[in-house]
Amino acid sequence: MSNEFKPQTPNDIDKHITTKIPDKNERPNLHGAIQNYMVQGSCGPYNKNPPCMKNESFSKFYSKEFRRTDNGQTVKKRECVLDNKFIVLYNPELLLKFRCHINVEYTCQTSSIKYLFKYVYKGNDRVTTTLYNAGDSSKATQVVDEIRNYYDCRCISACEAV
Repeated sequence: MSNEFKPQTPNDIDKHITTKIPDKNERPNLHGAIQNYMVQGSCGPYNKNPPCMKNESFSKFYSKEFRRTDNGQTVKKRECVLDNKFIVLYNPELLLKFRCHINVEYTCQTSSIKYLFKYVYKGNDRVTTTLYNAGDSSKATQVVDEIRNYYDCRCISACEAV
């Protein structure tokens, strides 16, 4: 990132990454997206056997203490009313654009690069396919070379192709 776009202060970061739950009346679409995609829970006192808990403690480190001031807003997940301690860090624009769980965090640790690229370069997607002629019955006596018609393929990105 060039310096003009790099976050310089905590307020710069807060413009792009947040756990705040907006007012349901002011931003109903964002409020609904957070409720559907960005809630870590309900667990702890609300549910004693969720997949995020191991030996009665949180394996995913939720709920968090308030990362920013508590704005008093809540979301309802199942029958639990949850505040922003249960919200995963998100970017409002990305959340509304893609309508899915996108965890966004700011870091300047080099170990994060290893974590990210472990998933980006975890290996190619592969497919095995066979080609055959299912149509013309007049060629039914034609010998088919099954070895030649078998392909072991992988999907690669543009940067891998280069």
